[in-house]
Amino acid sequence: GFDNPLFVIYEIPYLLESDRILGTVELTYEPMKWLNVLYRVGVDYFSDLSKNTYPPGDAAQPTGWTGRDASNAYQINSDLMATAKHELNEDLDGSLLLGFHLDHRESKSVGVNASRFILYDAPATFSNALDYFPGEGFSIVRSAAVYGELAVNLYKQVFLRATGRMESASTYGPDADKSYFYPSVSAAWQFTEM
Repeated sequence: GFDNPLFVIYEIPYLLESDRILGTVELTYEPMKWLNVLYRVGVDYFSDLSKNTYPPGDAAQPTGWTGRDASNAYQINSDLMATAKHELNEDLDGSLLLGFHLDHRESKSVGVNASRFILYDAPATFSNALDYFPGEGFSIVRSAAVYGELAVNLYKQVFLRATGRMESASTYGPDADKSYFYPSVSAAWQFTEM
């Protein structure tokens, strides 16, 4: 069954406190007119504290349920890219981009749920419940990649691109390949420029 919407609004409280910090720093260096080097690093950190209670009589939890959770996570990623551009003549120019990417994600969580309240009229606390379900989680995911793009422009109307990315991650598992290559090619012709 389903609960009455007014029952959900007034009788099933959900409290959540969140904090989050984001930041990015980018440095650019141009050692030569045709070469640009860029380094970018970003950080994302957040923490959550939550409390949720279903009182006895709820359609999904008829004997009552309450839960508390605390979690935090952060991610750091960075890219180092170098781009070289060259124009051979008025009809032919191109660029080459080479890059390296690192990513680190880490998360932790702790929580406990309790159900089957002993006294239905008493406060929804853990000491008023018969069943407890604690939980804890920890995760680290790391990935790294090298990538590149070669672009050639002909007569300011034909655009050729070739890209490639070789990526590795800690989540692939022991039986999988350690790295995967993702190539792509594209061609475009802007025939209105003839």
